[in-house]
Amino acid sequence: AGVRTILKSDHPVIPAWKLIHEAGKSAFYGLSDADALGAITSVPANVLEINNQVGSLKVGLDADFVVWDRYPLELGAQASRVYVEGAQLVTN
Repeated sequence: AGVRTILKSDHPVIPAWKLIHEAGKSAFYGLSDADALGAITSVPANVLEINNQVGSLKVGLDADFVVWDRYPLELGAQASRVYVEGAQLVTN
């Protein structure tokens, strides 16, 4: 119906890095995979008007991204590499 969905957390018990799990649950219950991933990436960046820096992989943006050990919406998926501004931060 064209409704933009955003998943976020500022709850002290649910850290923001768990949002991928919430996106996976959203897809399981009917949100398309593209919309579920967009709800934690491009849609919030667009709403906050920072999509000229983050939110998608495009030339000229900050190059913040995660490499997953399997499809990211799959239960149990874990980040194997994390890049912020193109520099690798975490390696499992």
